[in-house]
Amino acid sequence: TIHSIINQIYTDWELIIVDDGSTDTSIKIVEKYVQADNRIKFYRRDMSPKNANTCRNIGIEKANGKYLVFLDADDILDADCLKNRVEFMENMNELDFSVFPMASFRSEVNRCENVWLPIKRNALERFLSHDLPWTIMQPIWKKESFSNLKGFDEKFLRMQDVELHTRALFSGLKFD
Repeated sequence: TIHSIINQIYTDWELIIVDDGSTDTSIKIVEKYVQADNRIKFYRRDMSPKNANTCRNIGIEKANGKYLVFLDADDILDADCLKNRVEFMENMNELDFSVFPMASFRSEVNRCENVWLPIKRNALERFLSHDLPWTIMQPIWKKESFSNLKGFDEKFLRMQDVELHTRALFSGLKFD
């Protein structure tokens, strides 16, 4: 995941990593990246509860950029991903967020098993019926617009992205 960010064509990014209490060698690995690239920031979760939502909210609070993209540790971006997303948002200034395609793989990164095209038609109805039209890493958000949602609900231990996207759609945020 970190390598896929470092290798982006678009270079004006900030990578915020928030540790949720790793017990393996993850912290040492991340600290090496932080020392090598000042665009990479590392924080430890310093509040409860212990979960992805808390970590994401810490990252949002620390973020300095205009846009937000959420990644999990097993996500990898194509080299032109951020360039394409930022250019789209800059050209569609009226949007609060936009949702992009995603591919999944199992063992080989360049061997796509499935391509997930976001389903934007009837998105709210689809989220409410658990026919999920997109995942957490597919949107790019204007940070300013995202702040109106007040972050991730830290009470949710699962389905937090479904809850967030449903709330975004109910709130009337404009998306494509």
